[in-house]
Amino acid sequence: MKKKYLMTSLALALAGCASTDNNGTAPSGSGSDTSVAGTYYANLPCKRCNSTGVVIDLVLERDNTYSLMSHPKNSNDEYVESGTWLKNRDTVKLTRNASLSDNNKPFTVAIKTLRTTAPAQLTLLNANGSPYSKDASRYTFDKK
Repeated sequence: MKKKYLMTSLALALAGCASTDNNGTAPSGSGSDTSVAGTYYANLPCKRCNSTGVVIDLVLERDNTYSLMSHPKNSNDEYVESGTWLKNRDTVKLTRNASLSDNNKPFTVAIKTLRTTAPAQLTLLNANGSPYSKDASRYTFDKK
C-alpha cells in the first residue's frame, strides 16, 4: 500500500513540474513560449547606410508572428518586414517571410537572432550567435 501511494505521489509531482513554468507559459525550449511578446525599440548603428543609426520597431505577436519597421535616422526611407519568431530558452529567432525581397531597397536590416537579457530587453546577436563585443549596449532592444 505504501509503495502504491509513493509511486502515485511521485508521478503526480513529476507531471506537475513538466507542464508549465512559473508564468503559466509553455516550458522554455519548446518554441511556443510567448513571454517575450510585445513591442521593442532600438537605435542600432549603421555603417552602410550613411546614417547616425537605424531606428527599429520590432513587434513580437503572441501568435509567433512579427513585424519589423526600420528607417535610417537621417532619411525618410523605410523598410518593413514580417515573418515568424520562436523562442528557444533565452534565444529568439526571426524567420522572415520568403516573399519579401531586398531588391531595390536603399538599405537592409539583418536581424535574425536575439537573446533575452532582462525581463524587458532583447540583445541582437551577431552572425555567429554571440553578442557584439564592441559597444554591446548599442545592440539592445527595450520593450515599450
